[in-house]
Amino acid sequence: SPPGTTVPPCPSKLIIEAQTPRGINENIYFE
Repeated sequence: SPPGTTVPPCPSKLIIEAQTPRGINENIYFE
């Protein structure tokens, strides 16, 4: 997801998104 997105409403997911390469994070949390 783009930087600063609020699509995953869970703050922990936002933190993980910041620490995880794009694409991998999308596959895990947006499937």
